[in-house]
Amino acid sequence: MKSILSPFARRIEQVGEAPEGEKLAVLIFMSPARHFILTSRPGYPELRSRLEEAVRSGQKLLVTTEPGQMEILDARLPPAAP
Repeated sequence: MKSILSPFARRIEQVGEAPEGEKLAVLIFMSPARHFILTSRPGYPELRSRLEEAVRSGQKLLVTTEPGQMEILDARLPPAAP
């Protein structure tokens, strides 16, 4: 096992309109880092769609990023409250 990465609840403010090279910029509320998703990563269309929907709805997502690079590896809705 290489590492275990924890997701954090984040509000997505903006998703770039078009990638620059292989990177599509993602702006996360109150984060000074420059986050992105790679267009070459499997599942890119679904991840982009999920992030764009979060921008429209304002709902927070559980976001997992690659430390140091700020690549978004996964974003999903939090589990429903019991």
